[in-house]
Amino acid sequence: MPSPAYRLCGQERPVSGRAFAITHAPELQGVGERHALALACLAGAIAGALAACGEWLYGLAVLAAAVMIRWPVQSTLGALAFLLPFDSVSALGAEASGATITRYVAGIAAAVLLGVGLATRRLQAPPRAALWWTLFVVWGVATLAWTLDSQLALERLPTAIWLLLLYLVATSFRLTKRELLVVAALTVLGGCAAALFASSEFLRGNSFEGTARSSLMIGERETDPNQFATSLLLPLSLAIGGMVLSRHRSVRMAATVATIVIGFAVLLTMSRGALVAALAVVLVYLWRMKANPRVLLALGCLALLLLFMPHIFFERLSLGDRGAGRWDIWTASLVLVPRYGILGAGWNNFVVAYTAVAGQAPSFRGYTRGSHSIYLGMLIEVGIVGLTFLFLAFRSQLREARHRLLVPYEAACWGMLVSGVTLDIVWRKSFWFCWILLAMAVRNQREQRMEATP
Repeated sequence: MPSPAYRLCGQERPVSGRAFAITHAPELQGVGERHALALACLAGAIAGALAACGEWLYGLAVLAAAVMIRWPVQSTLGALAFLLPFDSVSALGAEASGATITRYVAGIAAAVLLGVGLATRRLQAPPRAALWWTLFVVWGVATLAWTLDSQLALERLPTAIWLLLLYLVATSFRLTKRELLVVAALTVLGGCAAALFASSEFLRGNSFEGTARSSLMIGERETDPNQFATSLLLPLSLAIGGMVLSRHRSVRMAATVATIVIGFAVLLTMSRGALVAALAVVLVYLWRMKANPRVLLALGCLALLLLFMPHIFFERLSLGDRGAGRWDIWTASLVLVPRYGILGAGWNNFVVAYTAVAGQAPSFRGYTRGSHSIYLGMLIEVGIVGLTFLFLAFRSQLREARHRLLVPYEAACWGMLVSGVTLDIVWRKSFWFCWILLAMAVRNQREQRMEATP
């Protein structure tokens, strides 16, 4: 039986069965496209009937199920991407520190990817970087044998295992180009929604803990401005990518608006680390695409936003507060390197180790203080061994991001690395999702090149 063919540049070229399955694989191959559509229509009708009876909550639940049936990959992974900027304010129950909605959405997404992947044979071995991410987590587990405070270390264990499993499942799944674009679009849309909400609240006079800084605040729950700004780096980079890479004028216009909205929210947080990270994102675009006029336009849009910043924004750039005390914490922490720099003090134990040297800080900042840095924090907690695994994971993924279409994902990861200099984000979902999306985009780009090869 002849292999399928597709038309490219006016010529018929054969397509291998593997490449054809990647591009055209239906999301529910076992059930069938028509059966999935019928089930979705039925669920939609039930949702409408429930809404007509006043049962809006159940109707929305059934409607969500209908969307999942019809578009399982885009809906679940896209929902996670959309909700990530809201992570810190999405805790369920009365306690702000409880399990978040994003945790359950991520679990559903992983289960759906695994199920669809097995049903449609869209699972492959994870990328090479998965080995280094796994060794990084495994070494962290090993530090439980000599950790300073085992209780604190055990508190980190579920999060680390859960994030690693999500990474392994997601990066083993072969995402189609359309699915990747939908997830990227929902990432930008979620960033815009969070940015608009935070900016509107700030303009109404609601600021973070009485300061002059903006952040995402819902009810009594507030997101740290630095963490909120960092969670917007991926949507910002993807929005700039839409400006630079899209061939459609409507998409470029929408991406320009999204860049301005998200960039404005990042600046209003007055996070100096996020500001430098956002600059790093743009510099990656300039480095990869040289003096592309659209990159310069994006840079110009972000620069013009500085004209609308309050005076205190520029006062914070003076670093008169010694980086909010970071310089003092880092200076005192260097004393810990000879003792814990090889094997580490154990997961989540930086605060324990720092207590012993807090008095040696040039300006005392308290005892139980965090590292405020990925690199220093991991050096003390998992030693040079664990930090090396982490660096190798970064290097492995960034080495594969050489295509111009991968710049939006690569730039976001570089932004995260720069933000990590002054902020401990290594266990944040937004941090891991950047690397997950980069790995999925690299795989998709590789499959596209294979498909286009005669």
